[in-house]
Amino acid sequence: MKTSVLAAPATKTRAAASIPYTMPQVNLLPDDVRHARTLGVVKRWVVASVGLTVFAVGTVAAVAQVQSQTADADLSRADAETAQLLVQQQPFAEVTVLKAELDLVSAARTSTFAHEVLWSDYLGALVAVTPSGVGISSLDYRGASPLTAAPGSPDPLVAAGIGTVSFTAFAREVPDTAAWAEALDAVPGFDDARIDAVAVGVAATADFRYEVSGSFQVDAGALSHRFDAQPEGTS
Repeated sequence: MKTSVLAAPATKTRAAASIPYTMPQVNLLPDDVRHARTLGVVKRWVVASVGLTVFAVGTVAAVAQVQSQTADADLSRADAETAQLLVQQQPFAEVTVLKAELDLVSAARTSTFAHEVLWSDYLGALVAVTPSGVGISSLDYRGASPLTAAPGSPDPLVAAGIGTVSFTAFAREVPDTAAWAEALDAVPGFDDARIDAVAVGVAATADFRYEVSGSFQVDAGALSHRFDAQPEGTS
């Protein structure tokens, strides 16, 4: 017959085996040795940090050097292109000077002919509206020029134009002065016609007994504008 008394020691043994056993540890190194080791570790970290810093600074310096060299190369290419363009422009230097001279001559021509009136057309119109039996004997035009302004009208009721034409004529009979003045005003470029006087002429003849004097204003509509500056792109 077996009893359960012998099972107890085995249980104690297993319980004892499950308890961890730790050996006591003691640092027997002297303090100066431990401090020296700690200082060595610190020095290694410092050296590593300095190395990383030097590497970073070197990398930045290298990048800056490369960028500077690239910028210098770009500047050199730009200078070379500029020099090449200047060389290519040299053949056109005379063209530029000639164009400036032409512009100056054109401006002078425009100023000189700014008050030009093509009188051949207007003299034909003047003869056309002259009454039958009347012959124009003299014409006198006083107008604006590049150096002088147009003279004022002697008649305060007449607005001055760009010039005034005074004329004298001989007539067989007394003309219809009102109709004549209206006919003159109807000519484009003529305005404010006046028949100032009709009298027996000093050199009267059987054909032309009366002497007539008058005047009219020439307005801006009579200007030819032949040499006005043209906008760019027009001919």
